[in-house]
Amino acid sequence: MTIKSDYLISLRVEHPSMDPETITRRLGISPDGSWKAGERRITPAGQLLPGIRSSSYWYSRMPTKVGLSAAELVEKTMRRLAPRKAFLRKVVATGGRWCLYITGGGNSIAEEFSFQALSLLADARGNLWLEVFRELPAGRKRSARQP
Repeated sequence: MTIKSDYLISLRVEHPSMDPETITRRLGISPDGSWKAGERRITPAGQLLPGIRSSSYWYSRMPTKVGLSAAELVEKTMRRLAPRKAFLRKVVATGGRWCLYITGGGNSIAEEFSFQALSLLADARGNLWLEVFRELPAGRKRSARQP
């Protein structure tokens, strides 16, 4: 059984040394945020923090559509990323990792992820992270389809 809900999906890439500009260029997707290994740590507001970034990090919110299940979002996103599979595999082969990060809200979740969607993810050496909130984060509204 799959329950339709409002989900957000983002692509996250972490690597010990890869430049985020390389990730942007190779994926052909603009990031919503990134930092490079070796840079000073700073808050999103630009305030310096102690320490140096130990790895590079890059993320981008992916297109979504209200009413799609999390499983449908995974399959749709992986089909979009299919031409970039060799690069995503290289990220993992050179010590990095990447995942599809899905967030949503609701009182319950029941998802069936098809083997087709999961095989696309696994073939590109990706991970899946699913986070469900009992209450939607501030600013998010339930769709008309949700109970």
